[in-house]
Amino acid sequence: MNTVKTFHDVNLLEITELHEKWWCGELGRPIFHCVVHPPSPVLTGSGYAPKNFLPCNPRNMPAAEILDGKLEQLKSERYLGEGFPLFWMNFGPGVLAAMVGGCGCAQKETVWFTPGKWEGVPLEKISIQFDPDADWAKWIAELYQTATEKFENLPVVLGMTDLGGVLDVLASLRGTQELLMDLLDAPDEIKRLLKEEREAWFTAYDYFHALRKGPSSCWAAILGENPTYMLQSDFAYMISPDMFAEFVQPELQKYVNKLDHAFYHLDGKNQIPHIPHLAAIDGLDGIQWIPGAGQPPQSEWPDVLHAIEDHGLKVQLIGNLTNVKNALSLLKHPENAHVWMGISENEIEDAQRFMAEYGLD
Repeated sequence: MNTVKTFHDVNLLEITELHEKWWCGELGRPIFHCVVHPPSPVLTGSGYAPKNFLPCNPRNMPAAEILDGKLEQLKSERYLGEGFPLFWMNFGPGVLAAMVGGCGCAQKETVWFTPGKWEGVPLEKISIQFDPDADWAKWIAELYQTATEKFENLPVVLGMTDLGGVLDVLASLRGTQELLMDLLDAPDEIKRLLKEEREAWFTAYDYFHALRKGPSSCWAAILGENPTYMLQSDFAYMISPDMFAEFVQPELQKYVNKLDHAFYHLDGKNQIPHIPHLAAIDGLDGIQWIPGAGQPPQSEWPDVLHAIEDHGLKVQLIGNLTNVKNALSLLKHPENAHVWMGISENEIEDAQRFMAEYGLD
């Protein structure tokens, strides 16, 4: 597993089996999802670089043409360890908002969501339901269906689109400031809408999951034979641990119950106080700690990494070779780490030596 693999060398069955052993605590070493990036951007046959955010492509662009560009991008990569080609439907974080009455907006290399038909609607009149006929839902479904056919005999994992986190979808429909006040002024209405948000999320997940084949993954490259996902609540950055315990933790428990494997995306230092409440969620596998823009890398937060470990949770380390090497050396139980790193061509030998230190032959 420590040799450099091209796209066609990847054995998804073997890699999935190794991940399942890791989930069960039987692998005895970290998982290494290591991607060797090409030295320059890949261009499609039409002469343009594939878009990171898929809705930045023209709406009338054929799904097959979009996928051809992404496939060329994946074929240009190489892989070490348990690395694999991952194609996930990047329609922006919280795309469920665009399928429940909100509006998805794309421009150049960015995507955001607005309240859409819920603009100015009183809180008690808002009702959240997944609509498979919403334009972006139809677009994502078309891409999944086409990708399932096009990639059928290729070692490509079709990751789940980023549906959104607890309270995050509602924040897109309601507005961040308004939602903060709603938590104080109308907690029962918020709990009603959180239930509807969850039911819509579950329906959307099942709908898109049924359109794809193969192992399950998401934007975070965690992999499993069955539903595997990176849960989140970016909105929780702005609320107290008590509010987290009241509004977010009970919802996350229900999401975890639905999934076979689940991590939580802990984004920003204001989420650190939520770790004890996350640890109390039965079945949550681990936490991905992201310090946030302008903050030191993961390797400079040993107290956070140890807090996660001390609660019996796995850790995802993400970033460049230097960061993950330093961060992994801090862990008390490195065998519980999922390491996701991107490297350049001239770092291959260093990365191989690093992984060999942790038992990757």
